[in-house]
Amino acid sequence: MSLLKELQRRNVIRMALLYLIAAWLLLQITDVLSSLLPVPEWTGSFVFILLALGFPLVVIFSWVYELTPEGLKREKEVDRSQSITPDTGRKMNVLIAVLLVLAIAGLALDRLLPEKGPVATTPVAQEGAPSEASTVEPSQLVAEKFAPAPDRSIAVLPFVNMSGDADNEYFSDGLTEELLNVLAQIKDLQVAGRTSSFAFKGKDEDLRVIGEKLSVAHILEGSVRKAGDQVRVTAQLIKSDDGYHMWSQTYDRQLTDVFAIQEDIAGQVVDALKVSLLGQDAARLERRPTSSTDAHDAYLLGRHAASRNSFDSLSEAMVRFKEAVRLDPNYAEAWVALGAAYIYSTNTGATPFDEGTALAADALERAIEVDPNSAEAYATIGQLYLYRQENNPAREALAKALALQPNSPDALMGYARLMMRNGDDEAALEYNTKALALDPLRTEFVWARAGILGNLHRYDDKLAQYARLREIAPDSPNGYYGPALMYFHDLGRFDEAAEWFVKSVEVDPSDYELPSNVALCYLYVDDPDAALPWIDRANQVGPGQSMPHFARLIWYLRTGDKDKALAMSREYVAKGMDERAEDYWMVLRLIRDNALETGQYDEALAAYRAAAPQFFTFPIEDASYRIYIGIDLVPLLIRSGQEAQAMKLADALLAEMRNRDPTMLQPYLRVGEVLLLAYTGRLDEAVESFRQYVDEGERVAWWIFETEPALAPLRERPEYPGLIEAIREDVAAQRSRLEAMNLTPPPLQNS
Repeated sequence: MSLLKELQRRNVIRMALLYLIAAWLLLQITDVLSSLLPVPEWTGSFVFILLALGFPLVVIFSWVYELTPEGLKREKEVDRSQSITPDTGRKMNVLIAVLLVLAIAGLALDRLLPEKGPVATTPVAQEGAPSEASTVEPSQLVAEKFAPAPDRSIAVLPFVNMSGDADNEYFSDGLTEELLNVLAQIKDLQVAGRTSSFAFKGKDEDLRVIGEKLSVAHILEGSVRKAGDQVRVTAQLIKSDDGYHMWSQTYDRQLTDVFAIQEDIAGQVVDALKVSLLGQDAARLERRPTSSTDAHDAYLLGRHAASRNSFDSLSEAMVRFKEAVRLDPNYAEAWVALGAAYIYSTNTGATPFDEGTALAADALERAIEVDPNSAEAYATIGQLYLYRQENNPAREALAKALALQPNSPDALMGYARLMMRNGDDEAALEYNTKALALDPLRTEFVWARAGILGNLHRYDDKLAQYARLREIAPDSPNGYYGPALMYFHDLGRFDEAAEWFVKSVEVDPSDYELPSNVALCYLYVDDPDAALPWIDRANQVGPGQSMPHFARLIWYLRTGDKDKALAMSREYVAKGMDERAEDYWMVLRLIRDNALETGQYDEALAAYRAAAPQFFTFPIEDASYRIYIGIDLVPLLIRSGQEAQAMKLADALLAEMRNRDPTMLQPYLRVGEVLLLAYTGRLDEAVESFRQYVDEGERVAWWIFETEPALAPLRERPEYPGLIEAIREDVAAQRSRLEAMNLTPPPLQNS
């Protein structure tokens, strides 16, 4: 008898096949359970080794032994005429068939079933986008995103430019950023944000320290050498806790193959980290943004220019991005970058608001047309809507971005800002926490967190965030400017605010807004003489700018020269200085007070309608935007014969305030609440709100209670003299402390 026939007779081949199928199923079960249970990373490998070692033993065992009605016996001890191996073989055939059906069914389900998610409660803003992007509520996405084990986390450090030419820095940085963006699109992978990763550029930092600071388990680093149309890219994946090299590779390619290099590196990372590619993850990895190397080069140059954060570099970036989309009109990433640049240019005042936001909208609409699955585009659209105070469209765009890319720090932070605007600061803090988990060294996220904590009256925690800012960016004034604003606006501590403002000036002597704020501190404690040197410094650094103009205006107001203050207010409005002025409501108030005094209302009504048209139509779409302007509009409407409209506006504004936790009202809103209650004749409530303002130590705009004409009935109440005297005593004490500090403007750098 041949060996093959003997193997068949003894069911050795059947047993081997049965073992292999069962082993494969066991490995699949192990892989699933390993992602759910707290087992070591090497569990799957250990099971595989055991099964591999068991295979020859099973084969040998099935050759030597035979199953009989009396149990297992050595094959040579069994009478072949009494052997039941044919019956055993048939039973094994059935078992093999069952296991094969299970294996095939598992493979089919894995390949064919779509990714599931709960039904969205937010409507879809853009038609033609994939169903995957419209099936998940953002809050659920946030919870799902941070469920994966920490092992599935990575930071992409800036690849080192080895070209010997600093002009090629843009290429190595750009390749790094694109690789980071590709990995960030994988839903089951947590990727540290660009800002945090690039914070370690050029620093010889221990990888374990980087891993701890960025909260990642793996580091991807490498180098780029570009020469002509040739490029060499070296990449290596390292475990951050022990420095173990998991994978490394060197690529020598033409520039036209740069996207293939990125795709291969991303694929190697996915394999090494055992990340499952779900839904459209695989397609995203394989997508080529552009086929034009010239367009790609222009795009990378634009990103490099934008990262320098100056007016000149922003202008250069916009030129580069326009060149990229000219060379390839279907380059979605370049359209998104151009749209973001327009938003930033508008925010800085370099581009007029209407023009800049329209250009941004056009660019981002084009990006969505080219790539309906661009999470980056939807996140940027959300930021644009937030900037334009269009909350509902912002929510829809940000929801779409998070559905496409749950680990998008920009979309998460956009949602945090939206929640802040809606008065839900607890939800804002949650989204901000998720954004910072992905990009922990991003200063604007830390700044926003401080603002949220301030809204929650957690001032010690807010100060801790500003200390964090000073640690991350010691050369930036924001770590000093933040505490100054907190003491000024939140706590009414003008003496402490001035000290912090001066520290900000020392860090950035070229900023004209900072000395303007020091001047305001002196003006708000009734020391106009000490304010003058700071107003002069502000005008010296920023002649013609809004904040120095505003500081001088308040100086005239506090020294009793109302005519000059009114003239400057009219100049302020005529020059359109309002877009970036935080206290524009006070400028309009001077024009309003003149109207109330003279009975000539047309000028004031026109100025208010131009600044906040939403308060002239009902129902009011967004009562929170420029709410202080709406508050001051109420008495103007009353006196101009529009009392019914004034009462509707007052009720809407009070409702907006009281939708928030009453203990969390910001100081300006507390002032506004007192005013609205007095305007509408609810004096008992107005007195109680004023008492709370005083007892909590708030001093922002305190003189309004002395000068506001409509508060005359409040000033006649018996409680008023004691409350206003408490304020005056506190302000006098602050003035004395400021005098002792003897704060003077530091010398200019070019003097």
